[in-house]
Amino acid sequence: MSGRLHHVSITCASLTASLAFYRQFGFIINQDFQDEQCTIVLLQSRNTHIELFTFTDVVSAKTHEDLIYLKAIGIRHLAIEVDDLIKMHQTLSTTTTVTPIKQARLGSFNYFFCYDPDGNQIEVLNINNGMKGII
Repeated sequence: MSGRLHHVSITCASLTASLAFYRQFGFIINQDFQDEQCTIVLLQSRNTHIELFTFTDVVSAKTHEDLIYLKAIGIRHLAIEVDDLIKMHQTLSTTTTVTPIKQARLGSFNYFFCYDPDGNQIEVLNINNGMKGII
């Protein structure tokens, strides 16, 4: 038996802001659900899904450390592959903090980091040399 990652779930303070952010990467609404407790929106781009949650209860903001703090145990960031890294860097730099574009230590991709509207770390990358798949 084999498995594959189906989706990542993100609880967001503003569904409108999060939808606008992830739409910049080509994500579209695949399904949505709403009741008196929460709203859930499943986004899709190619074979990747992001599940956005927003709750009627107040969501507390997280305190964030350095944008690229990878030593902490647990999930550190989401990585989204784009076709035009420079254009996406320019676009996102008008609305959020972005790091400079760098080449990965493994050498197969270039990347930068930014925050989504809720302060989640997002790695934006472009694969070099036709290399595809998990990095």
